[in-house]
Amino acid sequence: MEVPWKFIMAFSPLSLAVNLQVLLTTGRVNPLFTLASILLLVLLTKDTIAEPDNVPAFLKTEEENRLAQLMITSDYNRYIRMGMGTINIVSTMLYISYLSVKPTKQQKRFLSSEAAQWTLTAWGCLVGAIMFSTGYYGQ
Repeated sequence: MEVPWKFIMAFSPLSLAVNLQVLLTTGRVNPLFTLASILLLVLLTKDTIAEPDNVPAFLKTEEENRLAQLMITSDYNRYIRMGMGTINIVSTMLYISYLSVKPTKQQKRFLSSEAAQWTLTAWGCLVGAIMFSTGYYGQ
């Protein structure tokens, strides 16, 4: 069996940037967000590096239309990106709501400094906004 190095090399850096925030903020309390984020990222990576089997003849007009609309990715890719953006924003909102509740001893030990909390909140909002906007605009 051949090792899919192309997939692994494309998946690894993106996975760290996108999923680490979701894992750190809501991974312990709600691991389904982390699982959904990883699943969507696997689908996005496969869609990004996949080479089509049957390439139709080059259509200059279709390319010009896509560039004029500034929508150069497939709808499938766009929906995956919007889903990932939504997961990041919702996990950040849940993390903020967890911070407002009186923390337990375990929560106090886990990323209890305000700098870490602000960093994770800003990171989650930034990644969510980037993923959602690139999905919406198809870029």
